[in-house]
Amino acid sequence: MRGQSVLYAIPCEIRPRAVCEAISQGILFSMSSTGSFLKFTVGFLTFISVSFIVSFAVNTYEVSKSAEEQTAAAIETMLESKK
Repeated sequence: MRGQSVLYAIPCEIRPRAVCEAISQGILFSMSSTGSFLKFTVGFLTFISVSFIVSFAVNTYEVSKSAEEQTAAAIETMLESKK
């Protein structure tokens, strides 16, 4: 903890940029419940979005496959009825 307090005492202009960003992210996400809630919300919404996209893609594939099978069956029935 002592090393961190010394690091916070150094002005951000003197510290490397990566250190400043790490400190600001640590303050935003690790130290506050708001940051934890935001991380949870973003992760949850990402999971739900990916789930909807996968469900939509599978449904679209199944509908197109079913339509192809129905078209083939209809054509086959038409050809058999003409004989």
